Amino acid sequence: MRGDVALDDYAMSPQCFGIGDFTKEELNHYNYAIAGSKYDPMGNGVIHPSFRNKTYYVFTSCGSNGTFGPSQENCNKDYNSTDVNVTVLAEGTYKGIQKWTVPKDGFYTIIAMGASGGRGAGGMGFSRGAEARLVMELFVNKDLYILVGQQGT
Repeated sequence: MRGDVALDDYAMSPQCFGIGDFTKEELNHYNYAIAGSKYDPMGNGVIHPSFRNKTYYVFTSCGSNGTFGPSQENCNKDYNSTDVNVTVLAEGTYKGIQKWTVPKDGFYTIIAMGASGGRGAGGMGFSRGAEARLVMELFVNKDLYILVGQQGT
């Protein structure tokens, strides 16, 4: 099994990462230089200062592990006391993918974090979790399809 990833014909400007000639107001006072460094996606009480008093959504595996992704019931239970509302796809190769509908127009910061501990690319050593950040303009009623990795069994 390999862990290599490739993206073709895809370009992103520094502005996608909050880098460049921006005012603090344009960035909504968000500090991209330290984004994610103090944010706890598991809700253990450590919130990055830039997320305080803001609406943010954390997507999880809804408590699932093993080969198959979560069911709608898993996610209904897991997201019960949050603002996250997803439809879990149940057909064929899409089974377990969470479909989230953008609630309002605006710029969204997407932070994706990977797990650590598995074999690295080429089976050498152990991997460490990576983090990718993106600022993207999203529009109301557009769907995002989210595939959350989960622990094996």
